[in-house]
Amino acid sequence: MVEEISTAEGRLEGSAAADEFLLKATDLEKNFTVNFNEPLPHLSADFAKAYGVTSRKAKLLESGRSPRPAYALVFERSFPPRMNMINFLRNAPNEEGFFLSVLESGVIRNKNTGAENLVAIMEQPSGKKLSELFINNPISDKLLINNIVRPINEFIGSLAENRLMHGALNADNIFFDAVGEKIVIGDCLSGPCGFNQPMVSEPIERAVCHPMAKGDGNVTADFYALGMVILFLITGKKPIPDMNTEEILERRFELGSFALFTQGTKLSTFVLELLKGLLSDSVDRRWGYMQVDSWIRKKLSSTPSSLIREAMRGFIYGEKEYFNTKYLAYAIAKDIPYARHNLKPADLSRWIKHSVLQPELAGKFDILAGGRRSDAAILDEDEIPRIVTLLDSTGPLRQAGVILDIYGFGPFLADAYARDNRESIQLVGNILTSGLLQFWLDVAETAPDQEDMRSQDLTWIPGKVLKLVRKSAPGFGMERALYEMNPTLPCQSPLLGQEYVDDLAQLLRTLDRIAKDKYAEGDPVDRHIAAFIATKIDLREEIILKKLIEFSEFVNNPQITMLALLLAAQTAAKAKSLKGLSAWVSERLLLPMQSIKSQNIRDEVVKNIRRAARDGNLQEIYRISTSATHLKRDKFGFKEAGKAYQQLSEKINFVSRSDNNERLAYEYGLKLAIIFSYLICAGTLLYLLCTI
Repeated sequence: MVEEISTAEGRLEGSAAADEFLLKATDLEKNFTVNFNEPLPHLSADFAKAYGVTSRKAKLLESGRSPRPAYALVFERSFPPRMNMINFLRNAPNEEGFFLSVLESGVIRNKNTGAENLVAIMEQPSGKKLSELFINNPISDKLLINNIVRPINEFIGSLAENRLMHGALNADNIFFDAVGEKIVIGDCLSGPCGFNQPMVSEPIERAVCHPMAKGDGNVTADFYALGMVILFLITGKKPIPDMNTEEILERRFELGSFALFTQGTKLSTFVLELLKGLLSDSVDRRWGYMQVDSWIRKKLSSTPSSLIREAMRGFIYGEKEYFNTKYLAYAIAKDIPYARHNLKPADLSRWIKHSVLQPELAGKFDILAGGRRSDAAILDEDEIPRIVTLLDSTGPLRQAGVILDIYGFGPFLADAYARDNRESIQLVGNILTSGLLQFWLDVAETAPDQEDMRSQDLTWIPGKVLKLVRKSAPGFGMERALYEMNPTLPCQSPLLGQEYVDDLAQLLRTLDRIAKDKYAEGDPVDRHIAAFIATKIDLREEIILKKLIEFSEFVNNPQITMLALLLAAQTAAKAKSLKGLSAWVSERLLLPMQSIKSQNIRDEVVKNIRRAARDGNLQEIYRISTSATHLKRDKFGFKEAGKAYQQLSEKINFVSRSDNNERLAYEYGLKLAIIFSYLICAGTLLYLLCTI
């Protein structure tokens, strides 16, 4: 065995650098040098650190405008980058410089740490923050319309047209060049969409969500944020600074965001119309690009007020009276234990039917109640999210005190894995497998159509992910959900160390390169790598080798499954020889090969596998390893050997028994006596014949 390992080490050492997998310099590295010794804390955030850069050559933007001084935004590998936004900011025309263009992007290595990261080279913002320039200094109407509202509306309108959203529009992240009298919209790439956005700058349906789980699925959120920027500029004050977050949320539900934030503020009819439209708490009533553009051109459209008081009579819950279903839903979801003991679906049904005047919705509560009486036993914990969903059919999804937008599942799950937060991972798993997500989707289908308010289609298919999560084999489970929900997330396997791997070719190249150092530690495929490969090749079913179904030790063997996944990845990536990886795989296949009983057959198979590994041929390794021929030979030989062994054992057992020995001695003694008698008789007869 020592000789085998020594031979393998020599083979691995010689195969680490395949020419076709050598990293090539990116355009980013050709044009810029990232100065990792020059951190820029004022431009850094939780998920991306900022550094100074040196430009190797002058570069003009496609518009012909000279870019501002640049900086590098270096993303954490645990963060799914917003590649759609990166591409938009890199390619969108920006003649006036109203936003920060991305000059280059790509993966580079930090020479100080050896770590690879995705990097975006961006323009630095110029001018002062609106929050600094206009605090206690209200803006003029002319400057507001032409220099603030118009360019921001054009920018977020362009985003919405491309089914994108910014998610970080606020007075601290918009800059104003007093000399040129123009704005510069700040960064939105350094975190999940909305993560860095203040609660007051989010519409109420996003303000209640977990910061990691707001998602990028509602472009009207940018228009709401524009409304809050305008309100600050015309008042010179930040809204209600003497309330905490929870108090603000409660008041927004009670009064409405527009009424709360504008109370006590003198507004012209012209501006009042704009803010009423932008700060609407109803997604389908909130103004978008066309309405704001009409307002700028003074072609006003009437703005229906948000309906805060839905019910003629309030619903008493927790010693408080609620007049709208969304507020009640928020209160119920906030305290699950209290709701389980005190909430009665039958009471809700009567209130909705007779006071809210929605008999169809009341009927759904009757179905959910399942014949319960108002004084029935406590509710099951999984009933509360369903009740909340019915009350707020267009709102986010609630589970175990956590509120998530369906478009925010991916970043939330990625953050949970990065922090090894098993509770949050399990929470997402429960939402998927308990039927709550499907219930939420079914309810949402019957709600007012919100399709035009969504920034993009879901990057994952709920029904598909649900089936994948229920499977436990490598390539499935919650790790599969992680990569399905985050298609831009690089592979998170600890096997890959500090390498940035976001496609199959890079994965194979990296595994091939690290093989000589890692092969002794275990298999080259862990659950993360298996799920990453399975996502990229869209594997829907567990790998089961039907031709080996009669060989139980092989059909579900983890090393054989690993080999099948790697072969599929190599085929999809059209990768050529992988000598390092093949050698690693060949050594790991020694484990299942030990189940081959015949030493000769086993030695023959291992020899052939290693020969194929020297050529870097995973296809041939797979063919040899999964061939039923040698397994059938081994099974037949073992069966025949078993028969022979059984026969010999029976003979030995028969001979070894004491009663059998006595009987055999008698039988053989009798036979010998007869023989001796015949001999004596024959001798006597012969003697008599001779003497006559």
